[in-house]
Amino acid sequence: MTYEKRQQSYLLGRYAAKAAIHVLEPSFAMRDILISHGVFQQPIANHHLAHQIYISISHRKELATAVAFEEAHPMGAIRNLFRSKRS
Repeated sequence: MTYEKRQQSYLLGRYAAKAAIHVLEPSFAMRDILISHGVFQQPIANHHLAHQIYISISHRKELATAVAFEEAHPMGAIRNLFRSKRS
């Protein structure tokens, strides 16, 4: 996989995270949300009004998904690709 494709996948995941946070808190403008990473490379949501908002991101190639949730309701994002085998 080329660097550009990996970078695109990474950025799509960050965009999906911002969109998920915006759905959870519509008053947050997506441009004001920063997605950084923690000590274990986990995604961290940063917004000056965001307290206790967590995110889970999954991305591969041109597909990305993210879930935003409050501390009291932990969740995770999983992506599975199923392909049928034809004989």
